[in-house]
Amino acid sequence: MPILNVNGADIYYEVLGEQNTQAVLALHGGPGIADHRGEQKGLGGLSDQYKLVTYDHRGCGRSSETTPYTNAQYVEDAEAIRKALGLGKIILYGGSYGGFIAQLYALRYPENLSHLILRDTSPNNEFVDISKQNALNNIKKAPNVNKEMLDRMFDGKVRDNDDFKVLYEAILPLYFVGEEEHEKREKQEIFYHYETHNVMFSKEFANYDITDQLKSINTPTLVTVGKHDWITPPVAAKLIAGKIPNSTLVQFENSGHSPQLEESDLYVKTVKEFLNKGAT
Repeated sequence: MPILNVNGADIYYEVLGEQNTQAVLALHGGPGIADHRGEQKGLGGLSDQYKLVTYDHRGCGRSSETTPYTNAQYVEDAEAIRKALGLGKIILYGGSYGGFIAQLYALRYPENLSHLILRDTSPNNEFVDISKQNALNNIKKAPNVNKEMLDRMFDGKVRDNDDFKVLYEAILPLYFVGEEEHEKREKQEIFYHYETHNVMFSKEFANYDITDQLKSINTPTLVTVGKHDWITPPVAAKLIAGKIPNSTLVQFENSGHSPQLEESDLYVKTVKEFLNKGAT
């Protein structure tokens, strides 16, 4: 099992397209519930041209439950992985909560980036009420969701891993437009780390707002979002694209929160076109 010891934590990682030169370092979302697999699967088509590096954040997936769980620590972990693997100047991709970390990384280490790719993410926490209402408005799709459950999730008050599993299975149908990816996710082994989720949401997400700092990001940036994303709605992506000077916004019409999975071929094509723009 490929493991890097990074800042005191054992980080599980995988590399596709090892023979290629420039790396795409992909940061997954959902601290405590997600892992590298969604990004590796959705972005796998990039590995014919780029070295695709995916990993599980500390306290996620197969990586160790090593504190601290903070946005700043996740940024430093990404930088340590870049150095440890000798990746040089990278293309940084961040999906969902990973997009929070990617934006923070771009502010902290702009010299290490050639491009920034953001997927279904936000520059702040101001869209929580919209997210909750989106969920409650889709009760036919997710009949087991209720307000109390959503409040506990966003406030970082999940009781234990069993509670986390019930909560996640209730909201899972909301993430996808079609049933295929939903069903695949249902059958996938999930690594539950409720403590990670609670810390990241009750402390880090609760104080997250970098909106006014985005104007200082000069890295060429692709902002992507699914039209039907319930949890980080398109208005959040539009806000990011409006703040980052050198940015391009692309909305995927037939996707929810994960266009890299639901429209994978189109997503990879869009990313490649963005990265090849201006290349000689």
